[in-house]
Amino acid sequence: MAPMATTANTALRALVDRAGGIPAFVRLTGRPRALVWQLYNRRRPVPPGWCEGLCAIWPDTTPEALRPDYVFLRGPDGRLYWRPRT
Repeated sequence: MAPMATTANTALRALVDRAGGIPAFVRLTGRPRALVWQLYNRRRPVPPGWCEGLCAIWPDTTPEALRPDYVFLRGPDGRLYWRPRT
């Protein structure tokens, strides 16, 4: 597994642990339990589209911590845009 995915999933694991575990994280975020389990156990990277919502719940988390392989930019309309890091 790539080191970037490990770093990103470490940030997600910290959020899940702060929420009180996978069931509590699922209730809090409304995300599918099976997918959260896969993310927590490093089977998949965090979807970039989740980063803004997770950062709204936990303001001390940054999108870059969740997906260091992506560049995140805030547009003039206030939306969060992302693209893969080159």
